[in-house]
Parts: sequence; structure tokens; C-alpha cells
Amino acid sequence: MATIGYSLSKVKSKARKIVIYLPGRISEGVLCRLKAIGWELYPVDLIPPPNDGEEIWSSFVDQYTKLQIWTLDRFGITSAVYIDADTLVVKNFDELFDLPFVFAAAPDVYLDGRGFTVGFNAGIMAIKPSSEVFVDMLSKVEDAKFNRAWAEQSYLNLYYGSQAVKLPYVYNGNLAIKSRSRSSWAAMQDQMRIIHYTLVKPFDGRRQCGDRACEGGEVFDVSERGSHLESAKASWDGSFREEIERWVEEYDEMMLALGNSCAEA
Repeated sequence: MATIGYSLSKVKSKARKIVIYLPGRISEGVLCRLKAIGWELYPVDLIPPPNDGEEIWSSFVDQYTKLQIWTLDRFGITSAVYIDADTLVVKNFDELFDLPFVFAAAPDVYLDGRGFTVGFNAGIMAIKPSSEVFVDMLSKVEDAKFNRAWAEQSYLNLYYGSQAVKLPYVYNGNLAIKSRSRSSWAAMQDQMRIIHYTLVKPFDGRRQCGDRACEGGEVFDVSERGSHLESAKASWDGSFREEIERWVEEYDEMMLALGNSCAEA
């Protein structure tokens, strides 16, 4: 999130930067870095998956906590854009805050037979926060019929259904687009707002620290950084080397700007 915050500043976004997080899951050093980059910290409670997590993919068990973004109206926020942690902002997207719709997101893309789908990807969403909507979501999720493997994304596709306005793919540059159609990806470049690292991460997302907060070095181990990045750039036959290198450039530039202000992180 620190790198995302830095990229938001570089594109001169005028939006407030608010990061939701689970207390105890992020170390003080990492929180320091987030604040230094300009994020406002919003600690929230975990929202456990319905049906005791039956059928959900293990990597998605905490994802329902994302629904907490609808409570941002408590801060007087009437329009918000949510972006996943595995993204990089490359062009200003402040126009999304002026959308008159209650919900908007880009269609999803898969590598299997589904290809480019009607359903949306919940990695980037433009919403109108409402605590009333949040309460309604929680009241209905337990009995709702949807593919629970995909957690909150499937639920949001059901909840908003035909109300969801589809954003152009440039607002959610899902790497799956490049894998499916190089020509489509090339055509998007001039207008690309956000790159979404869905298929390969420029950081090691596999690190788990149990119930305690991961220290900065554990989240992004400097000693292993080089090997991870080389592996990431070589994966998928090197298809996403350029995108990985773009993230690394932003990260290195951010770290240089931060200096030793948050040494542990």
C-alpha cells in the first residue's frame, strides 16, 4: 500500500488516502511507512466469511472485511474509489469520484473458457459509501446464493447485479487482459490508469506470519528481494517483465524518498 500511496501522489490525485487494515496484522514500522506516504489509517474489525468459511478459497478468508469501505461515510466521505493492494496507479483517475452511480467496476477477465466476462472484478471499485448499505450487506450475506469460493467478489456481483456500471478496462489493468490479448493491452496503454497485478506479484504475497503482525522485513525480505523479482519477471514466459519493472521503479523511488524515517519497515 505504501507504493500505491506514493504512485497516487505522483499522479497528483487530490483524493484523501485512507487504508483499512486489521489491527495486529501490520507492524508499527509498516504503519509508520504508510503514514509517511500520506495514508490515513482506518483500523477495522474482521468480517468472517459466511457459513463458517465453507467452500471459500483459503487465500480469501479475510476478504469480506473489504465491505468495511462502505462505512467510510462515517468520515463524511460521499464518494470513494477502492483499489487492491496488488495494484499500481499510473495515471490520475480522480474523475471517478464524480460519477453519479452508486457502484462501478471494470468487467473481469479469466484465462479459462470464461475469458472476458460480464461480471466485474472487485479489485478496483467506485462506490458511494453508506453505513446503511453496509448493514444491509451483512444481513443478507449468510443466506445469499452465490459462488462462495470467490468470497466478497461473488457476493458483490450478486448484491449489485444489474445496478453495477461497467468501467473501461483502463481503470483496472488486470494482467489477465495482456495474457488474453496482447493487442488489447497495447491499445490500453495511453489511457491506462491502474495496473492490477493479478497473475504475478512484484512482492512475495505468500509470506504468512500467523496471528502476529508481520515485520517489514518479513513482508518484503531485502535478502530475498532479488531472487523473487527475477522469478516474477521470468514467470509466464516473461510476459509481465515490463509491468514488474515498472512497480520496482516506483518502490525504489519511494524508498529513496523515505530515507530512514521508518527504518524497521
